[in-house]
Amino acid sequence: MPALTVRWGTLAVAAWVGIAQSPQPRLLWGGDAEGGAPFVEADPADPSQVRGFDVEVAQTIARGLGRRARFVQVQWSSIDQSVERRDFAIGLSGVEDTPARRARHAVTIPYFEFREVLAVRPGDRGRWSDLATLRGARRRGMARHSPGAASDAPVGR
Repeated sequence: MPALTVRWGTLAVAAWVGIAQSPQPRLLWGGDAEGGAPFVEADPADPSQVRGFDVEVAQTIARGLGRRARFVQVQWSSIDQSVERRDFAIGLSGVEDTPARRARHAVTIPYFEFREVLAVRPGDRGRWSDLATLRGARRRGMARHSPGAASDAPVGR
């Protein structure tokens, strides 16, 4: 009888070691660390790692699914196409819920909502007080919220 106990004990340990050494399934998620802050960006302490709000969201989803989150870098304007190609399962990085996206993808309820504000130089405070005063003016900077938007397009059109 003692030999039988040792054999079963050895099998149980071997099975447990096998499970412990098997790789945890991954949840691939995509975003743009090059222009995606604060959602996702390279960690200054270790540029091979990413940090940010969407990193935490992806890790939470992965943990809930019993998986390990793994980031896939993709240009922000290509997130939808990458999801369609199945380069990853989830596209993050400030992806907005739009009718076009809703027609092509399964989207979640928003997990983050924000509002934009107008920030102007102190000397222009009286000149640019609301969006109506900007109508027809040229804008400069990143137009990241709508794929294909020109960063110097006239405001209000």
